[in-house]
Amino acid sequence: MTNTTKLQDEWVDIIIPTFDNLRQLRQCIGSMRMTRNNYSMKFIIVNNGKAPLHDMLEEDGIKVVTPPTNLGWTGGLKYGLEHSNSKYVLFANDDIYVPLSSHKWLRDMVRVLSVHENCAAVGPSSNCVMGSQNIWSGCSVWAQYVPFLIGFCVLYNREILDKIGGIDDAFYHGDDLELSIRARNQGYNLLHLPTIFIYHHGFQTGEKVHGGPDKPGGWNSDESTRLTNQQLIKKHGFMKFWECRVRPKLDDAQTIKKLEVENILTTYERSDK
Repeated sequence: MTNTTKLQDEWVDIIIPTFDNLRQLRQCIGSMRMTRNNYSMKFIIVNNGKAPLHDMLEEDGIKVVTPPTNLGWTGGLKYGLEHSNSKYVLFANDDIYVPLSSHKWLRDMVRVLSVHENCAAVGPSSNCVMGSQNIWSGCSVWAQYVPFLIGFCVLYNREILDKIGGIDDAFYHGDDLELSIRARNQGYNLLHLPTIFIYHHGFQTGEKVHGGPDKPGGWNSDESTRLTNQQLIKKHGFMKFWECRVRPKLDDAQTIKKLEVENILTTYERSDK
């Protein structure tokens, strides 16, 4: 177990890939910096866009790194990790906001992660997130193990992140689910902390770049969701995908009949064609 008294000498690198969303990026950083007296933080802003963020943002504690081309979300995370050396690293969307009511958010996330040595990552609740992390999920405990954590705001133990293989940038969508499956496959847990709330505007860059859900292939469209599901199944197998994305671990016939699983699997296989 880690001695939490040593946490005051540490900091968290916050990696934020961004694409020409300066207004919300400034709000995001500003809201986080309002809480820095509770825990030290440094920002690594991965500039995937064209705005000259070096001139606009870079100051003490904020480092702007600009890749030669737009690397997207997952490529941006990998690029940011190359510039990070903190024990714990936070991945964050540029359209989140930390309310003052959550002023101890980072300290509490680090504290929980530091005392759970078999935990790969922790994540907060939000208004715009799927699964157990959504504020309307009905969670009534202060912490719970979950099958996946969404990457809008997630804190990883860097050593464990590297052990499980880091970011797979072949996924431009669903990378957080893929990383969650990989962490659990290797015996690590994921924790959701419902007492921490982070506001999330949601879909800002995705819809700007790919279009909305009503557009063919748009962000969160049926087509993009289907492609993500196919990619997850191809890499990890249907049952691992099912356990993560759809239902808790299956107990064979006690949970659903074998025929029902085969029918579901056939449906996904048809969608591959």
